[in-house]
Amino acid sequence: GIKHNGMYCQHDTAGHDNWRKEMDEMKAKAKAKRQASNLNAVALGSEGFGKDISNTHSHTKPHTVKPWRLAFRGNAVAMNKEIWHWCLGDHYSGGTKYNGMYCLHDTAGHSAWRKEMDKNKSKRHAVPMTSAPLLLPTML
Repeated sequence: GIKHNGMYCQHDTAGHDNWRKEMDEMKAKAKAKRQASNLNAVALGSEGFGKDISNTHSHTKPHTVKPWRLAFRGNAVAMNKEIWHWCLGDHYSGGTKYNGMYCLHDTAGHSAWRKEMDKNKSKRHAVPMTSAPLLLPTML
């Protein structure tokens, strides 16, 4: 290989332009595939047009906290330059529900924390509305 911009490559300097073109084409194909997949994920559902069925989380791992956060050592502990409180609200780690975990909020602040989390979650998973109805190939 040849060192190119500080990295060893399997192509020579003259072959870099061809390699870059191939990489750009692969990225464009992957992007088009993701966009097509996202369009096909919006379908008619029992709630009506535009039900988001893409958010199944089957492709993602559940959030997992560090083990120290699940072992009670007092109502509050100092860790990583922050004060962590033992919260008795519903929390999840690795897909398992826990009613006791160290958090940056305490039990009294759990409802407000949950409300904010749910609001942020709905923003992340919202399907943008278009000005015209989306016609999927199956509807044409």
